[in-house]
Amino acid sequence: MTQEIFTEYCKSSYHAAPSLGAGLERDREPVDAYSIRCIDLDGNPERIDDWGQLNTQVGDACNQHYHRLFAEDESEQRSYTYRVKTMNGTYDAWECASYTSYAGVPNFEDWCQSTSRKFVRNPDWIDKEYPAFRWVCSRRSVVGPSGWEKIPVDQVCQMQYGGEGEVLARMYNAYGETVEDAWDCFYLA
Repeated sequence: MTQEIFTEYCKSSYHAAPSLGAGLERDREPVDAYSIRCIDLDGNPERIDDWGQLNTQVGDACNQHYHRLFAEDESEQRSYTYRVKTMNGTYDAWECASYTSYAGVPNFEDWCQSTSRKFVRNPDWIDKEYPAFRWVCSRRSVVGPSGWEKIPVDQVCQMQYGGEGEVLARMYNAYGETVEDAWDCFYLA
């Protein structure tokens, strides 16, 4: 996603409040993917009460922008969703994707077992700021961080739901304390 796409959304009738365009909430520490905001008519970043509100806005921006790229009859057959590809960015941290349907929740425990590792939740050394990224697989014979490996969530979704089609993971809540509250998988169009 780009600042221009989000600005287009903020200024449009899709956004509830009148807006000057897109900007960042610079008082947030750290400035990250959740820092993007619509800027109100006074030049202030819009207040976000929960991350679901920002996720909805990003999803709406994706739909609004990408529906314009296709003929009306083809556009009606498409749905768009968003995903955070990294927390270490702002507009460029988000991606929009065309999807056909929801696949389900990724099973990290099965993934770890398939790699002869065990599923470990929330080790303190990894991404303390964002619980959604704390899950790892651990080598059974190695104790501590040297035996931990981050979980490749796109690969987990593809293995679990892929079959013949392409499946991507979507982290939709970096503060989710459980897999179900942070991740899902969806089928690409």
